[in-house]
Amino acid sequence: MNIFKLVEIFNSKVSEALDKTYMSFPKHEHKSLSSRLRKDQPIYTTRVSAERNKYKVGMIVNSPIGKLKIKSIKQLDNIKEHPFYDELSEEDRNTISRKKMDLIKLVKVKKDE
Repeated sequence: MNIFKLVEIFNSKVSEALDKTYMSFPKHEHKSLSSRLRKDQPIYTTRVSAERNKYKVGMIVNSPIGKLKIKSIKQLDNIKEHPFYDELSEEDRNTISRKKMDLIKLVKVKKDE
């Protein structure tokens, strides 16, 4: 990898960190999330710790899968309340199990928004 590529990657990561309206997703989820968005289906994400209470309903966020609009946020105090509990991997359950969380529903931003 040459120095120019490294600088480009570094600048991209710095921009993401500074952008308060940027929402990241695990790379292994990009394909399935993008597929749902192409079908005009909502996607859901769980945010904990520093990202809890960061987002507001109606906010438009940038992401690696495009611009998304937050439609709803439900605060959960227990992992067992998660509507997709059975679909969460054991690793995801362990990561968020002892934390309060926000379950966020997002949709693809329409061109006129």
